[in-house]
Amino acid sequence: MSVREWSWMVMGLAVLGCGGDPNACEQPGGCEGEGTCAGGGCETGSDTGGQPSASDSSTTAAGSTGDPATSEPETDTATTSGQGSADGPSIDMFLADGQAGAVEVFSPGNVTVTWQASGVSSCTASAEPAVEGWSGAQPLSGELDLVVDQDTVLALNCDALVETLDITYTLQCDASVHPPGLTMVEDVYANINDGFPFGESTNASFLLNIWNTQFVSLSDFSLPTAETSRRIVFVDAPTSHNHFNTGTVSISECPGDFSETATCVLPVHNNATLFISTRTEDPFDGQPTFCRLDPRRTYYINYVTSPDPFNEPPSCNDADDDNCAMFYSESL
Repeated sequence: MSVREWSWMVMGLAVLGCGGDPNACEQPGGCEGEGTCAGGGCETGSDTGGQPSASDSSTTAAGSTGDPATSEPETDTATTSGQGSADGPSIDMFLADGQAGAVEVFSPGNVTVTWQASGVSSCTASAEPAVEGWSGAQPLSGELDLVVDQDTVLALNCDALVETLDITYTLQCDASVHPPGLTMVEDVYANINDGFPFGESTNASFLLNIWNTQFVSLSDFSLPTAETSRRIVFVDAPTSHNHFNTGTVSISECPGDFSETATCVLPVHNNATLFISTRTEDPFDGQPTFCRLDPRRTYYINYVTSPDPFNEPPSCNDADDDNCAMFYSESL
């Protein structure tokens, strides 16, 4: 081979690449990183085994690799942390005695309310009907001991987020408040008061005979109107009845309750006057013959002919009598 012929061969290899074989781009395994073939379709050092290149008309769709019949599109694998909702404003806890939602509270009505809010600027308490101590601005978390004496709904409003507690008040009456050793006799107040409920007539006469082995509990006793006052004036019973000497009258939500849990426990005797009122301005607290009632409630009024029914047995004015009468009328 002459020098000129050898030089032309070298120039051909530089142009064709692929190991010097002018047909290498058309054969399996062509190019294999040897450089490009002029017009042959191989890319520099990237195509092996005769596979089509990215510039070839037989390449797969953009975003996929390998065999166009089996390749999956590439997807974005980024995810959210989920912390956005957790960091937002919330009332995390609003409980009554450790319970949420509907809660039953038993008499005397003590209940502990706990709450906690986060991501808010302020909280406000309210109740319908109102509950003393649960109103106005409150800290974002806290605990309060409240007393409820009726069904009510407690609400906590924190930056327009509202949680509620539906409180049901249940009265529990226990026979332990009854005077020991005595039998309870039950009736309705109007039946003993000439057919009139309490507060409806000043012409009715109340006449109640009680054995010394008994106490009496009368239901449906109330003053259903606010700002109302009434008096009960004891007088001697008609001569056909034995007189009582001293006794005790209690007004309570429970029958036969002469204990400190009663609304009022009142000592009585002939010619005594009891003052019953729903007026908040009346100075009844601590007055032995005064009793303030809640106009929303209905009570029992209880009678026994003993000044101390837990320690002293009932008796009549005449020690020989074992049955005697309480007699009174109502007045304004």
